[in-house]
Amino acid sequence: MDLRARATAKQHLERAIALDPEFALGHDTLAEFYWYLGYLGLVSPREAFSAGMAHARRAIEIDDSLAETHAMLGQFHKTVDYNWPEVHGEMTLALRLDPNSPLVRMRHAVSWLMPQGRLEEAAAELERALEFDPLAFEVRYWLAIMLLLSGRYERGIDECRKILDIDPDYPLAHFAMAACYRYLKMFDEALAAQRRAVELTGGSAMMLGWLGLALAESSETGQARDVLQRLHGMAAQGYVAPCSFAWVHLGLKEIDTAFEWLNRAVQECDQLMMPIKTYGFFAPIRADPRYFALLRRMNLKH
Repeated sequence: MDLRARATAKQHLERAIALDPEFALGHDTLAEFYWYLGYLGLVSPREAFSAGMAHARRAIEIDDSLAETHAMLGQFHKTVDYNWPEVHGEMTLALRLDPNSPLVRMRHAVSWLMPQGRLEEAAAELERALEFDPLAFEVRYWLAIMLLLSGRYERGIDECRKILDIDPDYPLAHFAMAACYRYLKMFDEALAAQRRAVELTGGSAMMLGWLGLALAESSETGQARDVLQRLHGMAAQGYVAPCSFAWVHLGLKEIDTAFEWLNRAVQECDQLMMPIKTYGFFAPIRADPRYFALLRRMNLKH
C-alpha cells in the first residue's frame, strides 16, 4: 500500500463514518485498516493499534453481535498491552457468535493460539477455516506459517505453492516459502524466494529484514550488512520496525545488539515478536536470561 493510496482509503472511511456515525462496519473497516498499518510497520505500531482499538470498540458499542469485530478487538488487546485474558475472552465470544467465519478462526489461531505456542491447535483452526473458504490466501499463508514454526517445512512449502499456483505474485507466499527453505538450509532457494518477496512489496523494510537474516545465515555477511545500512537509511526517512534490525543482527550472531532491538520491538508492539516461543532461529538465545525477560514483558509463560 503506497502513501497516496493509504491516505485516500483513510479519507473515504472517515467520510463514511462522518455521514453515518452509527455505521458499525465503517468503524470495523477503519479498525482493520489501522491494524494492517501497524502490523506491516508502515507507521508506529503502538500508535496505529491504539487508534484501531478505539474504532473496534466503537463498532461493538453500535452492534455487539459483530463476531469478526470482537476477534479484531482481541487482536488489539494482544498488540497494545499483551492482555492475554482479554484476547482469550474476545476470541471465545467471537467463535460463539459466528463459528463458521474463516476470519474469526484465523484471528483466533494467529492472535491467541500461536503466541501461546499452541501450533497444532492453530494449524487445525486454520484448516477448519479453509473448509469454509479454500481460496482464502491469507488463511492459507498463516497455515504455512504454523507448519513452518512447528518444523513441518515441506508441508509449509506445499501450502505456499497452492497459493502461488493461483497468484504467482502473492508476496507473503514467497516469504513463507523462503523461510521454509532457510530452515532446510536450501539457501539459494531461500534467497531467491525472499528477494522476490522484497521485490513484490516494493522493498518493504519488513521483507528486507528477513532478507538480511537469510543472507547472514547463508554466510553472505557483506550483503547482510548492506541490508542493515539500507534499513538505517529507511529509518532516517520514516518508521522501520525494530525486528527488521534484530533479525539481521541475530543472523550475524551479534547477540547483544540483537537484544537491544528485541527490547525495542516489545516496547513498540512490533507484531513480528508474537511467535517468540516458536521461532526456530531463536534457538541460540533461548537460554539467555534476556530472552526470559522478553517473555515476561509480553506476559507470556516460559
